[in-house]
Amino acid sequence: MNVEQNTERDLAKQYLLNTKEHVFLTGRAGSGKTTLLQEVIKATDKNTVVVAPTGVAAINAGGVTIHSFFQLPPSNFLPVDRSFMGEGYTTRSLLKEHLKVNEDKRRLIQELEMLVIDEISMVRADLLDAIDFTLRYLRGSTQPFGEVQVVMVGDLYQLPPVVNEAEWSAFKDYYKTPYFFDSLVWKQAKMIPLELKKVYRQKDQAFLDVLNNIRDGQPRPEDLALLNTRHNPAEEASSAAILLTTHNRKADRVNQKELEAIKNPKLVFEAKVSGKFNEGAYPAAEKLILKKGAKIMFIRNDREQRYYNGKLAEVVSYDSDLQKLKVKFQDDNTTCWIEKALWEKIKYGTGDSGTITQEVAGSFTQFPVRLAWAVTVHKSQGLTLEAVRLDLESSFAAGQTYVALSRCTTLEGLIMTSKIEAQQVIIDQRIRRFYGGFPAADIIAERLPMAKKAFALYRIQRRFKLFSLLINLQKWKKYVDKSGFSEKKEYTDVIDEIHGVLFKLKDTSIDFQKHLQNWSAQSMTDDKMLDHLLDRSDKAIVYFTNTLFEGTVKPLHQHISDIQHKAKVKKYLGLAVKLYDEIWRKIEQLYSLSLYDQKICTAEKQHKKTDLPDWKSARIQTTKKKGATYDITLEFFREGLSIPAIAEKRGLSAGTIEGHMSKWLKAGKIKITELLSEGRLEELVAAKKQVTAYDGFGDLMGKMNMDCSYSELRWIVWYTEESEIEV
Repeated sequence: MNVEQNTERDLAKQYLLNTKEHVFLTGRAGSGKTTLLQEVIKATDKNTVVVAPTGVAAINAGGVTIHSFFQLPPSNFLPVDRSFMGEGYTTRSLLKEHLKVNEDKRRLIQELEMLVIDEISMVRADLLDAIDFTLRYLRGSTQPFGEVQVVMVGDLYQLPPVVNEAEWSAFKDYYKTPYFFDSLVWKQAKMIPLELKKVYRQKDQAFLDVLNNIRDGQPRPEDLALLNTRHNPAEEASSAAILLTTHNRKADRVNQKELEAIKNPKLVFEAKVSGKFNEGAYPAAEKLILKKGAKIMFIRNDREQRYYNGKLAEVVSYDSDLQKLKVKFQDDNTTCWIEKALWEKIKYGTGDSGTITQEVAGSFTQFPVRLAWAVTVHKSQGLTLEAVRLDLESSFAAGQTYVALSRCTTLEGLIMTSKIEAQQVIIDQRIRRFYGGFPAADIIAERLPMAKKAFALYRIQRRFKLFSLLINLQKWKKYVDKSGFSEKKEYTDVIDEIHGVLFKLKDTSIDFQKHLQNWSAQSMTDDKMLDHLLDRSDKAIVYFTNTLFEGTVKPLHQHISDIQHKAKVKKYLGLAVKLYDEIWRKIEQLYSLSLYDQKICTAEKQHKKTDLPDWKSARIQTTKKKGATYDITLEFFREGLSIPAIAEKRGLSAGTIEGHMSKWLKAGKIKITELLSEGRLEELVAAKKQVTAYDGFGDLMGKMNMDCSYSELRWIVWYTEESEIEV
C-alpha cells in the first residue's frame, strides 16, 4: 500500500505514538485503518492490548474479546449503582462484586497504557461504559478509562451495534442511542476524532465519488444511473465474479450447488485446534470440503505476499497427505502451492519487567480459504475484490449497500442482478450528525505539539513509580510466609530490610509525583517551570538510583550469592532474582529518562550492573550420590559438627539437616540427648504432656504454648508417642 503524502494518516500516527490522547480512528472502506493500526502496534513502546467485540474480529485484529479480557459477565450494563429489576442486566454495584480478578490480571490492568478497541462501530454505549467502569475500579482512578489511552478503530457507516427492543426499553432512560458515542464516558473523555480520507482500494475517482455519496446516504440520480449501468442479470450463470448477498442461507446454497456440480471427488480438510480456542471464533471452516475446480477466496493476507484477503483462485491439485493445495489465481492464471495457515488466540499477561506480554492460549490451523461462488455482505467486511456480483433484492440494514459496493476495486468489475433504488441506500442520520461534528483536521493538527509535550511530561511521572518493584517484592514475601520453612530468619531479615527501603522510597515517590504533576501543568505554558521540573527530576534520579542500589541491589546481590547453591530454594531464589532484575531495570529507566530525546540526568552514571561480580557464573555445581545424603550428614555429625555448621558446609538449609537427624533418631543411630540438652528435653516433655489431643504440628505448637521449631516438635512427638519410654 502506497501511503505517501497522506496528511490525515501522518497526523493519526503521531497522535497514536506520541500522545496519550483518546483517539477515534475512522475512515472509509479501503482507507488503510487496519494497516495503520498494525504499524502503530509494532512501533509503539506503550504497554498495549487489542480487544474487539466478537471472537472472529478479535482473532483478525490479533487480540482478544472485550468480555474475556475484562472478565465481564454476559449481560447488559446499566450505568447506575442501584440494583435493577430484571434478568440479564448488570449495574455498577453488581459489576464491582463480579470483578474478583487475580493478582496477575490486576497487575496487567495496572500496567496498561494503551487499549485498542477494534470494530468500535459494533460496541454499544453500555459496553463502553462497562469498560470504563472496570478500568477505573481496578486502577483506582476517577479519570475516564482509568487514565489509559483508548484508541477506537472502525467505521460507523459499516457495521452497526445490535440491540433488541427489550434491551432498548431498559437503556433508553440512560442513552440517547445505542451507539458508543452516546456512552457516558464519551462525553467525559475528550476524544480526538481522526478520519482517514484517502482510499487505496479504488483508483477511479468517479467510482469513488459515487461510493462516498452512497456512504453519506445522499446518492445523486446520476450516481444511481452510473451504478445501474452494471445491471446485467444475464451474466449470473457465467460470471466469474463472487456473489455478495445479504443472507447466509443463500450464500451457502449457491456454494453447495456449485460445488456439487463439479464431478471430481470431495476433499475433506480437517482443521487442527489446540489449546483454548472457542468454536464461535474459528476464522475458517473446521471441516473444509473442496474439490478440484472449486472456486475459492483467500480470507487472510500471506506473509510472503502470494495472496491477500479477498483474492480469488481455483483449486488445481493437492498433495498426498492433504497438507498442501495447488491453486490457480483468477487474476493472472498463475499457479502456486499453498500451505495451511496458523491463527493464534492471544492471552495477555505481564512479564517480569512489568511490560505487557502476549502468550498463545490456543491455535487454529487450516487452509485460509472459503468457497467463493457466494459470500454474505457481512462476511465480506474488509475484503478487496476485483470482480463482484451483487444481489440487492433483499432488504438492507443501514450501511449495508455501501459495504457491498465498496468491496469492489473498479466499476467495471461490478455486476448487479437487480437495479439499485434510492430507498435501498439507508443511512442512520444520527451517524451523519456525529461525523458532522468533527473538528477540522488543521485544528486537530494545531493541538498536536501540546499533546506531545503533555505525554512526554506524563512519562517522566510514570518513571518514578515503583509499582512493579513492590509487586515483585510482595510475591517474594508471600512465598516465604507460606513456604513452611522451619527457620526463615536468614530470608526474612533480607526481605524486611528491602521492604523497609522500598516502602519508604514509595512514599517519597508518591510525594514527588504530586509535585511533578503540578510542575507539568504549569510548564505547559511556562518554560521557566519546565527548567525547574527538569532540574528537580535530575536530582531525583540521582537520589532514587543511589537509594535503590545501596538499599536493595547490594543486599540482594549478597543474599543471592550466599544461597544460590542451596537445595530446595529454587522458587525462592527465582523470585529474588526477578526482583533483583526488576530493580536494575528501574535504575536503567531512570538513567535513560529523557524529554524530547534529551537525557535529563546530567551526572555520570554511577551504578552499572557490570560493576558487581556475576553471581550467576559463581554458581556451585555439586553432584550428589543418590541415597547417600543422609549418611554424609551423619558422618559430619559424628565428627562433632553442629546442625548449623553441617547445613553451611553442605549448602543445605538447617531444616533439611534436622530432617536427616529425625531419620537417624528413629533408626536408633543417635540419641535424643545428642540433639537436645537435658534441660530442653525436660521442658519439651513437660509441655507435651499437657496436650492430650491435637490436629497437626501447628495445632500442637499452639497448645504447647512455647517457642520451639518444627524439628523439635517431631523429635519430642517421636520420643513421647512413638517410643516406648514412660513419661
